Amino acid sequence: MIERITNSCTKLKEWRRAISSLFLTLWAARKRIVNALTVFVLFMGIAGFGACQHTRLARYMSIAYAVIAALGLQISLRSLPVGIFIAWTAFIFYVHPMTPVLAALSALIYVAGFLFVVRSPVSRRTVLNLVCIYAIVNVLWQLLQISGHTIWYNPIYSGAFTLVGLQTNVGETSVLMAVCLPAFFRRRWVWLLPIPLIGLVMARATVGMLALAVVGFVYTFSRIWKEQGRVSGLAALGILSAMLVSHVLIMDPFIWEQQKNSRLQTWKESVVIALGKPIRGQGFGQFCTMVPLLSTPLQLTVPDRLRLYDEIEDKKHFKDLAEKITGGDAASYYRNKRYPQSFFFEAHNEYVEVLFAAGIPGLILLLAGLAHILWRGWKQTDRRPFYGLLASCVGASVWFTWQIVPIAVITVVWAGLCLAGRNE
Repeated sequence: MIERITNSCTKLKEWRRAISSLFLTLWAARKRIVNALTVFVLFMGIAGFGACQHTRLARYMSIAYAVIAALGLQISLRSLPVGIFIAWTAFIFYVHPMTPVLAALSALIYVAGFLFVVRSPVSRRTVLNLVCIYAIVNVLWQLLQISGHTIWYNPIYSGAFTLVGLQTNVGETSVLMAVCLPAFFRRRWVWLLPIPLIGLVMARATVGMLALAVVGFVYTFSRIWKEQGRVSGLAALGILSAMLVSHVLIMDPFIWEQQKNSRLQTWKESVVIALGKPIRGQGFGQFCTMVPLLSTPLQLTVPDRLRLYDEIEDKKHFKDLAEKITGGDAASYYRNKRYPQSFFFEAHNEYVEVLFAAGIPGLILLLAGLAHILWRGWKQTDRRPFYGLLASCVGASVWFTWQIVPIAVITVVWAGLCLAGRNE
């Protein structure tokens, strides 16, 4: 018996050494393996596009999906969860024939830009200067809008207020200012910090103030509280809390019932619809068709309902899902349903929208990737990219932040600098 146990232990040690040796070998050769997989994916995108049983355009777009997957493989050398998330996104694009071309091409550009920031020798100081300049220009345009004048670029105004600068919505402007703020945390630029703060206040939207408050709280506990003592820390927390409370009470009054009957209801119904396909998701570009039709159809005109229905990818699944939600009596369900105060073509929550489009694996990979990037940014001596990315992530929880080009680009820059690990 003892001899048998001894032999088993010996075999287990041999297996452990063999597995460890294999793991170390693969780890040492990881760059070669990733490069080989990258070449294979690109080859399949070129030679195997005919295997895509979708429309002719989808076959041509398969090369774009292959490039996105290949870039994800390269990024996996710096951040494994981010690389897998990007590859998963390419897979979601490929398996959903109704993927919008612009969505796929935008993802391709952002991923390529992310890899460029991670690997390029571009000066961090130059990048931060450009972010500051863009924020200042946006505030200057807001000031022009106060006087009722614009000199060249006149954005389309929307919402209750028109102080949007170069954006088209006060929510976009508010988040933009919060995301740009960390670029001003420098010796010479800090004197200009009131400019983006003024722009954020003029936007009169809570989303940016919420992002600023979270970043401020983290900065206070990590720097001010530790380095300058509890008195300074409590003073900073008091100022931040007063700013947030006064903003939600005076500048952009927060009404719980209104949010409950709009955003929260939309999020709840979006999650229910998303879980209809929990693994592969419903596909990118389907939220703006499926959710309004299943959530608020009576708030749409008949032509709009017919147009949106034509854009649904899986009509059989849609009918099954509608029957499940309504209990088989759609007319009675929608006639008696309590509708939200407004209907949404975006979830106003990027995490809910990723769950809808890419399924549970997509959401898990996104959260893991963001956590890894934020951790890498936190470990740097220069934490400005961390704070910028954190502001964007907070804004994404209540707004479609990453669908707005300037904010998305700056977010990509912050994320890339977190992984690049370069100081000025």
